[in-house]
Amino acid sequence: MKSGDQFLDIGCCFGQDVRRLAFDGAPVENLHGSDLEQPFIDLGYDLFLDEAKMPRSTFMVADVFADESRLDELAGKMDIVHAASFFHLFNLEDGTKAAKKVMSLMRNRPGSMVLGRQMGNKTAGEMVRRRGGSAYRHNPESFKKWWNELGESMGTKWDVIVEYDHTFVLKAERGEGQDSLLRQGDMRLRFCMKML
Repeated sequence: MKSGDQFLDIGCCFGQDVRRLAFDGAPVENLHGSDLEQPFIDLGYDLFLDEAKMPRSTFMVADVFADESRLDELAGKMDIVHAASFFHLFNLEDGTKAAKKVMSLMRNRPGSMVLGRQMGNKTAGEMVRRRGGSAYRHNPESFKKWWNELGESMGTKWDVIVEYDHTFVLKAERGEGQDSLLRQGDMRLRFCMKML
């Protein structure tokens, strides 16, 4: 982060990534975390015991799909949005809505970026979720096309870098980690999109 950059971790869960940036010296007033569930935020304070250092105002409960939410306070102000294990939660239609919301939060200037990771699949498409419904699994080509088309629809252009996380691939091939949850062709993707 550059001095003065505003950072949002969307779907922050316990806020561990926000806290790591603060620990590394980023100004707390420039850090934001949002999650759908207040208990995750509360558990973060229980886990890290840092309420004196990390003000509650750093974190917000917000629904990315709500017509009005606390995310609206950040519209056009974010330099960096971290979206780890976020977009893959949704089917393509809802993922598109979530991505458009993220894009609306970005400061409209070259270098603003969205970065993160998510599950993907060698064959892009909707995957049936074990708990019902579906979620879209991108591959690098489909993710790049999707993000560029969304950017164009929002009047922005992006340099999109997306690749397989080969560390995860090796673990999956060896049957390590969450192999019982993996489907044929599942891969983890890492991405970074910089506004042009």
